[in-house]
Amino acid sequence: MYNDYGSLNDYQLKGETMGTLERRQRERKRREDEIIDAAERVFFGKGFDNSTMDDVADEAELSKGALYKYFTGKNELCTAIVSRSMRLVAEYFEKAACQSDLNGLGLLKNVCFSFLDFYRNHPKHYCALQNYRHHKSGCGENSGILKETMEENTRINGILESVIRRGIGDASITLSHDPAKSAAMFWGDVNGIIPSCALSSQSAEGEELFVLTIDAIIKGLERGEKL
Repeated sequence: MYNDYGSLNDYQLKGETMGTLERRQRERKRREDEIIDAAERVFFGKGFDNSTMDDVADEAELSKGALYKYFTGKNELCTAIVSRSMRLVAEYFEKAACQSDLNGLGLLKNVCFSFLDFYRNHPKHYCALQNYRHHKSGCGENSGILKETMEENTRINGILESVIRRGIGDASITLSHDPAKSAAMFWGDVNGIIPSCALSSQSAEGEELFVLTIDAIIKGLERGEKL
């Protein structure tokens, strides 16, 4: 049987080739995830500076040469952990932004406090976020891992922008400039509050400082002050 695309056997062969490619892609993704898991155990346990690619290879039960087929070095591995951390943040934000009984301002506050939950539940991943710029500079410009990380960051900004636009729509938030830029600034503000809170000798005092800071930012948005 023939058609414009060739014989049936040719078509089946193409289908089998595509199936093989998909399996290889799934296998590569599975192996990458296993390596990132191993890197987290090593870096979170020993610290980035005290860890080597040999340590990660041993933990992942791979040869060092095989490890380099997946990641170019420690910086790209840490960037992969940052990407995973941002994915977690986005999941927290999305869940917090789903409450239909709140106005935009209430949702924004809800999203902010979900970041505190992220910090409590994933302190090591939060620390990874703080070192993003350092590790980013160690990745090549064409790094797929770096691209994924930037996409996750865009996803986070998109969630915040959507909530801010909802607040503008229901008049609970007043802004004097672009919601997209406001979302990016807000993400930076929220992400930057935790280090100051962590300096408190008492965790309860640190969390209280976080709450007070978020309340001050939220009240400013409510009054229409600049973010």
